[in-house]
Order: sequence, then C-alpha cells, then structure tokens
Amino acid sequence: MARLGIDIDRHHSLKNRLKSIKRWVVSPELRAEKQRIIAEIDASLVGHEQRHASGRSSDTRYQQAWWRWTASDACTPVIRLKMESALKTEFPHLQTTDAEQYYRLLLKRAGVPLP
Repeated sequence: MARLGIDIDRHHSLKNRLKSIKRWVVSPELRAEKQRIIAEIDASLVGHEQRHASGRSSDTRYQQAWWRWTASDACTPVIRLKMESALKTEFPHLQTTDAEQYYRLLLKRAGVPLP
C-alpha cells in the first residue's frame, strides 16, 4: 500500500482488515505444522494438569482439615493466629516450601487427629 502512495495509518478499520486477510492467507504446509504444534502443546498441558492435580490431594487434605478445625467452636481466631505465628517464627519458610508439613504440624500442635 505504501508503494502505491496510499496512507492507511489513520484508517484503523482498513488496517485491521488487512491484518486479518494476512492471517487468512496461509500455506497448507504452515497450517499442518500449526495443527501439529497445537496438538503437542495440548498433550503436554493435559499431562501437566494430571501430574499437578495428583500431587495436590495430600496438600489440600491437611489444609482443609486445618480450616475445618479453625472454623469449629473449638478454636477461636486468637488461638489460630497464635499457633500460626508460633509456627511461622519457628519455621519461617515452611508454609511456602512444604505446605503439607506446615498444616500437619499445625494440626499436631492443636491436638487434632490427623486425617
């Protein structure tokens, strides 16, 4: 368009339409390669989600048990905050590095039977 002397900088709709036409005009080889790559990415994402979901069950089990106990009448917010702060001062990075162990220790210190 620039070679013809037509300025499309101020014509946004025309500019967007040309971009969409450029996307439409694609060789069949590139389409096949795109489909192959999309299939590979989908397969890797499904595998990653399955591994991530299987590792999550034990972490959430202790965390859910802790939150159930703190929501019960046996625990007040003051008790919960004191226990959490004591554990955080003793093990500062435990919650971020090993959440399962963090909640397991909280349950053990509270005297709650482990699930």
